[in-house]
Amino acid sequence: MTSPFQLYINGQFEDGAAQFDSINPATGQVWAKMPEARTNEVNRAVAAASKALQNEAWAGLTASQRGKLLYKLADLIEKAAPQLAQYETNDTGKIIRETSSQTAYVAEYYRYYAGIADKLEGSYLPIDKPDMQAWTIREPVGVIAAIVPWNSQLFLSAVKVGPALAAGCSIVLKASEEGPAPLLAFARLVHEAGFPAGVVNVITGFGPECGAVLSSHPDVAHVAFTGGPETAKHIVRNSAENLAKVSLELGGKSSLRQQDKVVLLAHACWLNQLLKMSLCSVWLSAYKLSKLVYLMIMQLNLVHCVHCVNVKKLNKWWQVHFNKVHNY
Repeated sequence: MTSPFQLYINGQFEDGAAQFDSINPATGQVWAKMPEARTNEVNRAVAAASKALQNEAWAGLTASQRGKLLYKLADLIEKAAPQLAQYETNDTGKIIRETSSQTAYVAEYYRYYAGIADKLEGSYLPIDKPDMQAWTIREPVGVIAAIVPWNSQLFLSAVKVGPALAAGCSIVLKASEEGPAPLLAFARLVHEAGFPAGVVNVITGFGPECGAVLSSHPDVAHVAFTGGPETAKHIVRNSAENLAKVSLELGGKSSLRQQDKVVLLAHACWLNQLLKMSLCSVWLSAYKLSKLVYLMIMQLNLVHCVHCVNVKKLNKWWQVHFNKVHNY
């Protein structure tokens, strides 16, 4: 077991207020210790992000210079993609084929936003005063709180971190406590790329002492959240404390119910792909199998999802997800 994972706050790596076990769902064994951020760590991360907005090391960069930093980050992500994919598989139980394919194109997202950085334009506004001119310019919103779920964290965070940095914002990225390894490893690449201290902060922790503190922090200007609707309700309520803008990408709306009528092997193979997508919450939020189809798939050993191979090996987080889906 190795534990190379730390919080990343104000350009420094630290162990956090406490640690918690990360269990590899495929083995049921602890494979790493994860750092836990609590109120103090969250406050320091937001303070660092807020300070970075006033620091010439970041605020003084041109849009093209911000883009070059994002290009460098993309190159580092591309080089580290195999290791990042392995971390995600170890931490979440997603099959290595999927984590590898997803991680392989995460770098392209950062290259896209790197190219956009110097394309953000204002507007000239014609007015009825001959001796006056009016125009608009785009400025950074401020500190962004980005909160992502356990599945596909590198991909889901890229569409939050990339545009925020391209626009000159600073960010506090909260990795899901149910599988934070890939984003904590991502923080090392941010550091290596040379982003000024405080521009990107990566933390993880549990709801009341981490997520709630972050989403209600008075210095947070925008909360970008991907996850379930119940947590989103808390996010919206919390944002009332700081009047932050909120953008939500929510799941829980794409279910599948399988009947006994279709039991062909070809259909079982197709269903296997859907089950893997459901487990990873890419687009299927829930599924319900008839007992006959479930037993057929199990007997044919078509399903490689961890919760179908051996429920006893699930860690507590996977058990929660399993019970939730099982009760639909």
